Amino acid sequence: MVLSTATTRHHVTKSEDSILAAADRAEPKLRRAATDMLEGLKGSIDGLTDLIAAGDVAAVTELLTTQGLTPQIVSAFQDATLTAAVASAIPDATVFNVAMNDVNIRAVRWAQQNAASEVTGIGQVSRAAVQDAIEDMLIRGLSPSQTARVIRDLVPLTTPHQQAVQRLLTSSLDAGVTAEHATKIAARKSAKLLRYRATMIARTEAVKAANMGQQLLWDTAVDQGYIAAGTRKVWLATGDDRTCKICAVMDGQTVAIDTSFNVNRQATGFIRSGADFQVADTKPLKNPTSTKVPPAHIQCRCTIVLERLQT
Repeated sequence: MVLSTATTRHHVTKSEDSILAAADRAEPKLRRAATDMLEGLKGSIDGLTDLIAAGDVAAVTELLTTQGLTPQIVSAFQDATLTAAVASAIPDATVFNVAMNDVNIRAVRWAQQNAASEVTGIGQVSRAAVQDAIEDMLIRGLSPSQTARVIRDLVPLTTPHQQAVQRLLTSSLDAGVTAEHATKIAARKSAKLLRYRATMIARTEAVKAANMGQQLLWDTAVDQGYIAAGTRKVWLATGDDRTCKICAVMDGQTVAIDTSFNVNRQATGFIRSGADFQVADTKPLKNPTSTKVPPAHIQCRCTIVLERLQT
């Protein structure tokens, strides 16, 4: 029996809360994997010290981006996303009469590709930023070993967070704090921001994986004839006081089940009250994206459902 579409939005197989629940269950495992991955970028202090003393910045960035990302760390990140995808797909597998083994094959392939992509992005280090930081610290009188410790802690952070740590270090030195104590202050700040980044990665990747589990289930059901190829999927924003201007615009948008959503606008006239929100006007995003499933941005909590299905 092939299911066909009607025009009314409806939660046919599960509520959006089920996807978010799968993401929540996977988040701790993903946070550990993300933390290990970020920690792995730090590299060897001894090796960094020698390279910094020699002024070989290119070799510094090469060491930091390749040394710590072991196959075990990448595999742990992959397994964590796979867990969320499979958990999200299981409840609906019986509804569509789809064998989970068929979904698992797709999920494993996706998790491998996604992990490779995310690890590459996380492992990128700005050579210019590293060079500027090294030069600044050496000019201010830090030794190569002290500079190496700071650089080691900066590398896993985002560029804005790297700059925040560098400013803290600079202001501490300008205030007369010794180089040794200033580097300890910077290290505490770096550790806090690393934990924050790991949490952001985990939350975002968990939602992506849980939504992808639904997508892969639907793809399998379409291929096996249990869902009509013309079925449409709906983007749903989580309605609460954290709903953002991007997700409010995406809410209710529909595309074909095998098609990507265009995330290209955000609300300008935006009224939000608890779970309710209204969008009066929109403007283009500076960096539009296209994606088959949420998230639309870091910490996005949107989900997808199918339009109302009728037998």
